[in-house]
Amino acid sequence: MKKSGFTLIELIIVVIIIGILASIAAPMMSEMKEKAEITQALVLVSGAKSIFQQALTAGGGSLTQEATDYYTTSIVQYRQDNCQSSWDPNTPPYVWDIGYGYGPNWCMVSLMSCHATDYQEWLCQIYFFPNGPTQWYINQNSRLAAALKSMIPPGDIIVSSPPSV
Repeated sequence: MKKSGFTLIELIIVVIIIGILASIAAPMMSEMKEKAEITQALVLVSGAKSIFQQALTAGGGSLTQEATDYYTTSIVQYRQDNCQSSWDPNTPPYVWDIGYGYGPNWCMVSLMSCHATDYQEWLCQIYFFPNGPTQWYINQNSRLAAALKSMIPPGDIIVSSPPSV
C-alpha cells in the first residue's frame, strides 16, 4: 500500500528553504522600498525646480517681486496637488510633504517624510539659484540620506551646511 502526503522531514526541509529565500529577499525589498521613496521625493523636487524656472521666466531672468509671487503661488498649489495634507489611514504609511522659502537671489524647498503615525522627518533642503548649480543640504541623520546622495541629479551639488543666503 502506498502512503500519500509528506513526511515530517520533507516539510521541515521545505520550511527551511522558504526561510532561506525570505532572508535573501528581505534586504533587497528594503533597498527597493528606499529607492522608491527617494524617487517619489525627486519627482517632487523636479516639479519644484520647474516652478522655479517658470518663476525666473516670469521675472525676466531674475527673482523680481513678480517672480517670487509666482513661485509662492505656484509652489503652494503644487503642494496642495501633490502632497497629502491630512492623515488618512487608508493611504500608504509613508508620504512626502514640502516646505518652501525664498530670498533675494534664491528659492528653496525642503522635503519632509510624513508617516501615518504623525511623525515627520526632515530629509533635505534644496536651494535653487538663478546663476549656479542647485545645492542640496541633506540631513545626515535621516535614514534615507545615503540613498538620496546616490540619486542626486548630475550638475547639482551637495553642501555640508545651508548656503549663506
